[in-house]
Amino acid sequence: MNQFPPSEYVHSSCLPGLELMLQHGLLSLDRPYTAASEQSMWNEQGKLGLIPDTLTTTTFAVAESKVDEASPMPSLVSSWNAQAKQAVQFDQDGYVIFLDLGGRRLHRGYPCSIPDTIGTFSRLATLNVAGSDLPLPNILEILRQPNLPETLECLYLGGNGLGDEGIAAIATEFLSRSQKLIKLDLRYNDIQAKGMTVLCHELSPTALKHLYLEGNQVGNQGAAALAKLLEEQSSCDDDMGLREVFLGANRIESEGANCLAQSLYKNKKLSKLYLEGNNIGLEGANAFSTVLEELKGNTSLKNLYVDNNTIGKEGSKRLANALNSDTAIGESII
Repeated sequence: MNQFPPSEYVHSSCLPGLELMLQHGLLSLDRPYTAASEQSMWNEQGKLGLIPDTLTTTTFAVAESKVDEASPMPSLVSSWNAQAKQAVQFDQDGYVIFLDLGGRRLHRGYPCSIPDTIGTFSRLATLNVAGSDLPLPNILEILRQPNLPETLECLYLGGNGLGDEGIAAIATEFLSRSQKLIKLDLRYNDIQAKGMTVLCHELSPTALKHLYLEGNQVGNQGAAALAKLLEEQSSCDDDMGLREVFLGANRIESEGANCLAQSLYKNKKLSKLYLEGNNIGLEGANAFSTVLEELKGNTSLKNLYVDNNTIGKEGSKRLANALNSDTAIGESII
């Protein structure tokens, strides 16, 4: 545990970038920290729309500031996050580690220099630009900043209409170089089989643990590409490989479900697979049931979500029994 208290001040390397973003309306200042606001800082979430983080990030309370409450100062950590808006969070040394631009109306492009803003955040671990409509060239320029492959752990890109071309570019230019990324949000981006195939190719091997792909159209071919990736990851180091994959509403049918089921013979890392809102039907459910029955508990899969897949009562019952038999599972939602 660090014996030093958290810094009251933004690190000098990050301050110019934050001030530039402030000038262009990308961020706003809060009133500085006062004793009366401490409770709200620690008790309020102040953030909607992000996937719950598996990392430990802290919005630090600081010693009571002598600065007048009506005069927020950009150099103070408390001026950026005292009211729990948490668009920016800092580490113990005052470096920016969390930046949330999600939901901003940025369809006309990033309004200021990317190298002079995001490029100065040398410890940035979480970046959210989901639902911002930020143009692909701007997203790629952000991801080309030299520090990000070594620092970024969570990347939220959902709802930006990236399509196959966009996800292929991101996968080849950034994901192939990323060293620490463990959470990737690509929900609602019009990704089809072609983009999914490129994505899966660049994710082997990978440190990525959580992959969110709900609301795309990867179909059976995309599911087959993922199944191939899961099989390849069976030979990766223990700390590598996907643990949770979210594929709800992706037009996957029995063929794709069968590919994913077959991958479980080799893959012993995946613990949760979300397939709700597809059309795997009874045939797809039976494919999973057969594999799970044969494995007899020798699987890492603990939760399989298949709501709204026209499986039927008997198919659901068999799958529930197959998933829970001879395995230590607290809850299994079928």
